[in-house]
Amino acid sequence: GVFGYIFSPIASLFSYFSYIFLKIVIEIVTWFASLSFSLVSIPEIPLFWVVLAYLLIGLYIWFEKDKKGL
Repeated sequence: GVFGYIFSPIASLFSYFSYIFLKIVIEIVTWFASLSFSLVSIPEIPLFWVVLAYLLIGLYIWFEKDKKGL
């Protein structure tokens, strides 16, 4: 309706500014990705250790919540 005619030019204007900043961010990320030390290989963590870690974190939060009476 009417809002499309009013806000469409304003949205186009803002989109140009957004595009400029997005283009800058993409160029910076691309440049950093091209560096030789940008790739770090991390060995695979077994599922057991991931589940155990989340369980311990959950238990810690649970007991801390009970101590504070929340």
